[in-house]
Amino acid sequence: MTVKHVVAAASPDNNFAVLTNLLDSATESIHTSVYQLDNLAIGEAYERALGRGVKVQILLEGSPIPKIPQAELYIAKRLTSRGAKVHFYDRAKDSDRGTRTFKYFHNKFTVVDGRRAIVGSANYGNNGHPVDNSFGNREWEVVLDDSNAAQLFDEAFNHDRGLTGEWAAYGSSPRYKADPSFDPSQPKTRSGHYEARLEPFDAYDVPTKTVFAPENSLDDSPMLAVLEHAQETVDVEQLNLETYWGGKPYNPETEDSPLIKSLLSLARAGKAVRILLNNDAVFHEPQPKPLAGVLDLMALFDELPEHLFRGVDDDSDDEPKPKRDNYATREYLGKIAQRENLRIAVRLLDFKNCGLGVLHNKAMIVDGNVTFVSSLNWGESPMKFNREAGVLLKSSPIATYYSKAFEYDWRCSGRPRSFF
Repeated sequence: MTVKHVVAAASPDNNFAVLTNLLDSATESIHTSVYQLDNLAIGEAYERALGRGVKVQILLEGSPIPKIPQAELYIAKRLTSRGAKVHFYDRAKDSDRGTRTFKYFHNKFTVVDGRRAIVGSANYGNNGHPVDNSFGNREWEVVLDDSNAAQLFDEAFNHDRGLTGEWAAYGSSPRYKADPSFDPSQPKTRSGHYEARLEPFDAYDVPTKTVFAPENSLDDSPMLAVLEHAQETVDVEQLNLETYWGGKPYNPETEDSPLIKSLLSLARAGKAVRILLNNDAVFHEPQPKPLAGVLDLMALFDELPEHLFRGVDDDSDDEPKPKRDNYATREYLGKIAQRENLRIAVRLLDFKNCGLGVLHNKAMIVDGNVTFVSSLNWGESPMKFNREAGVLLKSSPIATYYSKAFEYDWRCSGRPRSFF
């Protein structure tokens, strides 16, 4: 499918304006499917649309990690009172994930007027779409200004909304009601020292392929096909890249991730592979100290990786599980690279030096020509069990645009004159 017009955006640089401008352009309908929506300024854009008579439907995860933000429930309350339909992907309790079609409702897209769609890695939160672009998470997001592309995302929206018995409307239970004590006047934005470098970028007549998990994220996956057929280079940015999948014996040699396997195969074939991952240290601080006197690290996150909670509710198995977090992935791949003299390198984002929040991106660039922008973390649950969405874009100009963001992140997270 060739998309007639694509707008490439990134956080913290510019994606708040791109999203809200798209919402402000709606004249008929807005269909949003997103894990989390707690940015009050984005909520105001939906309110403006309702004031113009636009029909608004929003689907949200009902049990995000660690919980539904009060700001999200406040937004849902206001929008519902103005005629929007807001539903949460429901479960009876936080540990009850087996009764739903999807483990998590984790995609992040919006369709406007059935003609344009925006899709990416960012939740609709304060750090995923920062109002002040001097601080925020690293995210990539694209607008597909094409009715055929928008239709594919609308079909996914309508399919998911039609899952009988799996949705709860705002206000249908105490779980989905705003706390009356919530104060929306409290400051929700932060400033930092990141210098925005990117403006939104327009590209035209772009060949694209959509990816929806779990339908084609692994089986007949266009994303894996592009990765496996890389000719020269692969650059990956990820919140979470699990070292291995599967259960006991929890061994990457016997339960390897197909993504890790593909990356190693490329490196063994002489390709250059760079992988930049989020620094999980920020998640493990029990009482994090404010950064530069103004930032509470635990308040930076639109979502926490599921691996931090794996096994918390499982009392039936006391056997400790070896780590498969980003540190483990860096160590695992690093040892193989050193032993086999491979051109594969893994870095963790130096968020302080880079001036960024969380590396929340879920993306890759292949051969400077194909870019993958998505909601898919590279773990077993996102690929197999979650509802996720993404898009592959074959465009050297788009790849060049996102390479500028990647190169900044890579260089500020390691030795300045070293490719690896």
